[in-house]
Amino acid sequence: METEQNTPVTPVQTGTPVASEVTAAPVTGALVDATLQDRAIAYLIDVAVVIGISILSSIISVILGNVSGALAGLVSLIGMIAIFAYIFLRDCLPFLNGVSIGKKVMKIQAVTMTGASLSGDFKSSALRNLPLLVAIVEVIILIVKKDEKPLQRLGDQLAKTIVVKTA
Repeated sequence: METEQNTPVTPVQTGTPVASEVTAAPVTGALVDATLQDRAIAYLIDVAVVIGISILSSIISVILGNVSGALAGLVSLIGMIAIFAYIFLRDCLPFLNGVSIGKKVMKIQAVTMTGASLSGDFKSSALRNLPLLVAIVEVIILIVKKDEKPLQRLGDQLAKTIVVKTA
């Protein structure tokens, strides 16, 4: 990891994290790996967000279907695009400071191996979330590697990212 003076430091596995809130700035101080439990709960929260987007899109589509079939289809398409955008880009959205809603609730953050936020880094976010298309593989990898430090799923390895506690 790097401090604000760009002095390399080694990530630690224990200790108290220094970052008091999730920001687009690099995470500084002692970095603590997010636990498997924190990551799983954050993921479930993000799944709930996706389900919410889907339900909202469906309700609006049904209501507008009474007016125009084409309009209902357009709303459904926009809903699907929003769902896939959130799934793949949730860790880099600048309006969320590079943190998904689930990660924000759990006070964890995906960062680069140098501690930089993924805010605006669409490539890294898409790379780390692409393997979720085969979610069972990701779950097996996390369970098998649960004692490794840093805990990285396949997507983290592809994007060269880690997930750390922020507060």
